[in-house]
Amino acid sequence: MRRFFLVLCALCTVVAGDAAAFVPSIGTFAATLRSRYGVDAIVPIERFDPKSSRALFPGGTIANIDVSALADKSKVLGLAGATICPAPGIDFGSGQATARYEGSRSLDMKSDSREARLLFGFDKEALGSLKGYSLGLSRPRLFSIPFDRLNEFSARSGADATCATLAGNRSVISRSLIATVDVTIVSRRPLTPHQLDTAARTLSSGSPVDFQRDPGDGYVYSARLPDRWVGISTERR
Repeated sequence: MRRFFLVLCALCTVVAGDAAAFVPSIGTFAATLRSRYGVDAIVPIERFDPKSSRALFPGGTIANIDVSALADKSKVLGLAGATICPAPGIDFGSGQATARYEGSRSLDMKSDSREARLLFGFDKEALGSLKGYSLGLSRPRLFSIPFDRLNEFSARSGADATCATLAGNRSVISRSLIATVDVTIVSRRPLTPHQLDTAARTLSSGSPVDFQRDPGDGYVYSARLPDRWVGISTERR
């Protein structure tokens, strides 16, 4: 099978003297997901399991999303406390493989440290030593359903006993993206075991993430997260 590869957030450098200001070379991870695939970034980035009660297939109902807006107007959706009700009895297959994509190297798009904080759970000390980070996707696949069939699919998931009793706003997933995620973090100083453990748990609370320091000079840490839910698009119902 042809291998597809996508680098979504090139090395983001911290502006000297201001740990809250980043200048990404192609924009934030969340912004590139939105512009390229029409999905918003999610965290945690959990393992793809089609049989899970928290599977993020289109047609599923989702509530209590923690939405965080970034400076470039992209969003990161926090799903740790969300209620998810998948649509039952639907075979989505293996998804649609996407074409190779190379991100722009424009320096015009700016961001702040909020994305790094959301993705890795870093505190001020870790952000102050952060030199950059990148997230690459290999073999990304999209799942989607026609907009005019959202009501049909959402009726199935909305009938779930858990979701049927939910108060407040609910949304329906219209598109979702999975991929293998390669994470790289570059620091000016060594990251402590606690900081690396925090990053691992924030990225994927339900599946183990093992950050390894790369050989050679510098403080470069990397991890591979095979087959993960990476982003979703939702419609309010």
